[in-house]
Amino acid sequence: MKNSVSLGKKQLWICMLTLLLSFYCVNFVSAAVSVTSIQMEQGKLLVATIPQFESGMDAGFLGEYNETYRQIVLTAFSKFEKAGFEIRMSSQLPEHMKNALTFHAGYEVYRNDLQFVSLAQKIYQYTGGAHGISWLTASTINLQTGRSYKLSDLFAEGADYSERLGEVVRREGAKRKLPLWGFKEVRPDSAFYLTDEGVVLFFQPYEIAPYSEGIVRIFVSYRDLADILQPEVGR
Repeated sequence: MKNSVSLGKKQLWICMLTLLLSFYCVNFVSAAVSVTSIQMEQGKLLVATIPQFESGMDAGFLGEYNETYRQIVLTAFSKFEKAGFEIRMSSQLPEHMKNALTFHAGYEVYRNDLQFVSLAQKIYQYTGGAHGISWLTASTINLQTGRSYKLSDLFAEGADYSERLGEVVRREGAKRKLPLWGFKEVRPDSAFYLTDEGVVLFFQPYEIAPYSEGIVRIFVSYRDLADILQPEVGR
């Protein structure tokens, strides 16, 4: 009787330990890359958060991508600073507008698993005039190879992804009543990022629609592209 009770307790502890281990393992592998941030502030003029990888890929790739993300923000701010200086020197611009010059940068990680990390950096700046302007820069990296993907890399060789995605853009454009200025096709280097559910194509303000539409994002699920996606992309 004692042995059976002892065995029962042992089995219970094994079950509990297995559940705990599975919980921690699931949480551990759900994010393959550790992403931290660099904070840059200069009064109200500059407020920037820059993504930086801490682990999850070869150290050489870590350094390369981290420097790329820094340079995206620093280059944009350098141009903003130059324009801001010229604007501040202008006698025609009201003083209250000169003090309203703003540069903000941030980012969001949209997919982070054992296969891919996909993130987008957003920059907003105001240098006078009726309104500021925002734009996105996205990056999708295959963690098994360290390779940065273009849109065309997501699809099987020979797949007619351009026509398939172009149809989605035109359909969504009609649904949202977007003018789709100058839109002809989805190109191999068209801007995109990955989420857990699908591919997001995006267009900068004024690229295919007026400023009031902001950054236009068009989502396409992996399910709808399953027959032409590379095996590692879909989930």
